[in-house]
Order: sequence, then structure tokens, then C-alpha cells
Amino acid sequence: MESIYIQLVIDYIFMIPVTALSDFLYCPRKVYLRYVLKLMPVVGEPIIRGKIQHDVFDAINKTEEGIILSIKPSDLDNINILYTNVYRDLLANSVSKFEGDIKKADLSKEKIFNDSLQKFLDEANYRAKNLLNIIKTTGLLGKDLLDVIPSKVKSELFLSSKTLRIRGVIDKVEILDDVHVPVELKTGPMPRDGVWPNHRIQLASYILLLNENFKSDHGFVEYLDYDVRRKVVMNPFLEDEVKSLVGEVCNVIESDNLPKACDNPNKCKSCNFKDRCLA
Repeated sequence: MESIYIQLVIDYIFMIPVTALSDFLYCPRKVYLRYVLKLMPVVGEPIIRGKIQHDVFDAINKTEEGIILSIKPSDLDNINILYTNVYRDLLANSVSKFEGDIKKADLSKEKIFNDSLQKFLDEANYRAKNLLNIIKTTGLLGKDLLDVIPSKVKSELFLSSKTLRIRGVIDKVEILDDVHVPVELKTGPMPRDGVWPNHRIQLASYILLLNENFKSDHGFVEYLDYDVRRKVVMNPFLEDEVKSLVGEVCNVIESDNLPKACDNPNKCKSCNFKDRCLA
């Protein structure tokens, strides 16, 4: 038993985090600083806001089933209020959870909370409205209602593959019938069309991981600051690109050679390693 455990640990260590592929596309030097020199990124306001949004959406996905099961006929006129109160509480809990990071970055808990609140109130209203429409259409409540909701959601799903040599945690997986659809939640700017290249590779990696045990051929990047969802469809060229990148990242991690920094001032300006880069 101990030898099996040791082998699992070894396998895990030598699998590359999917986020390392995304970092490589942003700038190969980020991979070297993070995974060779073991430096930690500086936690600034964008990272904190991203952590809070991920944390709240994760909590929402884990909580919603309980909300649905608890609804009684007398609650139908107040579903929106019910959702709003839950979302407000989850946001407050998340802000408190990251209080240390907020203080370290010299930010205000109240401002972080207030700046984030409207997004989650909009999400609460959207989910409450959709649920009420299903209830009115089907007349169902409790577990019967839960069973007819079109898609089920798993949050923070960890997957790994010795074959692909990668591991990662998917923000959200929506399950419709037997199809598993990964959804990556992203904060920050959104491209005019499609998704950013590093987001596309990250999502493609998750599709490949899911495909080892489930059926998955597409996924979505959800740009939270814009309430926009962009689709990524797997194809042989994208699969080859992921596998090629895995090899390149392995070479950086196993090498003593410092990669060149990316030649992009805008990337450098917003990089959370900018004060530790060896350029």
C-alpha cells in the first residue's frame, strides 16, 4: 500500500499543472520563476478580486442544490430575495476569507465587497428567474425539481493524466446528459473575438483530461467582468498544440537555462512577477 502511495505522489509531482501551460504562453520566464526558482507571485488587487470571484462562484455551485431542495410553495414569491441574500452572504464570507491578502495589498474590505456586489446580485437575479420559470413550467419542487434542471454542475474538479503528463483543477464542469463541459472563470480584460491564447490552451487541456473518463468535446471561457461566455471546440490541431506545449514546458522546468522574457511591455506591466523578473 505504501509503495502505491509513493508512486502516486511521484506521478503527481512529475505532472505539469495546466496553469503552467497558460503561464508559458504568457511568458516562458514565468514558468522558470514559478516552477524552477519556486518564487511566488505578488498578490495584488487583480489577483485578489479573481480569487474572491472564483471562491464565490465555487460556493454558489456547491450551495445551489441545497437552495433548490429547500424551496417550499410559500417561497415562490420570494425566490429572488432568497438567492440575493445567499449570494450577499457568500460574498461577505469570501471577502473575510481573503482578509489577510486584502490587508497585505493595502486595500479596503468594504470597497472590495461593494465593487463586487452588483455582479453577484445580477447573477442571483438571473438564476432565481430561471429557476422560477422551471418551477412554473413543471410544477415540481424538491428532488423532483432538481432532477429536471437541464444541467448539473461540479465545482473545482481535480483531474490528472500520466499519459498527458498534466494535472489541474477545473473551475466548473456542467454535465448535460453524458457530456461534460468544462467552464473556466476568468477576470480581467476580454479579447474582441474568441478567447486569449493561454485561456484556449488551458480549456483545451481540461477537455483532454475529461475525455479520458467522460465525453467532452468543447468548453467555455466565462469572462466574469463582461458576463460573456466564449466557446472553445476541441480539434486535432488544438490537441497537438497542447501536447507540444507540454514538451516545451517540461524543457523549461528541467533546464538550468533562463528563458528570455516576453517582448511585450503591456504584459510585463501587468505581470505578477514583474518585481522579481531577472530581466
